Amino acid sequence: MRTRTKKELNPRRLWFGPGALLALGGAVALVASGWLASPQPGVNAGRLVYEADAHGQMRRVDPSLPRTASAPKPLPPLWKPEPAWLLKQSTRLGLTAPQMKKMSALQTSWQQVKRGLQHDMAEIAARTLHPEKGNSRIPLAAVQQGMAGYSELSREYDAQRSGAWVQGLSLLSGGQRRMVIQLESSSQGRGRPS
Repeated sequence: MRTRTKKELNPRRLWFGPGALLALGGAVALVASGWLASPQPGVNAGRLVYEADAHGQMRRVDPSLPRTASAPKPLPPLWKPEPAWLLKQSTRLGLTAPQMKKMSALQTSWQQVKRGLQHDMAEIAARTLHPEKGNSRIPLAAVQQGMAGYSELSREYDAQRSGAWVQGLSLLSGGQRRMVIQLESSSQGRGRPS
């Protein structure tokens, strides 16, 4: 009968050779000295960093600056003034009683035109985008034809609104018109003038 070795007698016991012990000791020494520690801030100081911009062009960036989202700032809504705004600003503008009376008549007239045009545009949109019941498919030519009518009414709406605004401005004195420009320009960046 053959004699068993130590390894055969106790297979669960781990045996480390001299190479494994030297490697383990070296790793412990490196960690203790800081060679394998996590990088400190500033390790990249002096390195050049490049990023692609919105057009795909590479540009140099400063890695020390905090990163911010480079989404463009949204534009404020377009200001499409009506005579009602001039009436609302009557105290600031110093409107006289005759100016207020004429401005109110102009606003009433514009409101009637506005309601009619908005009604017609809503009717065209409903007719174009929601045809008779039972037919869920809308031919492209029908949509294009209907939207052409809508676009024409939209242009007329804008022309009528602009005309009412110009008429309202014509009722003001030179100083009052300058005040309107100041009020409008002071509100730039905040959306509509109040």
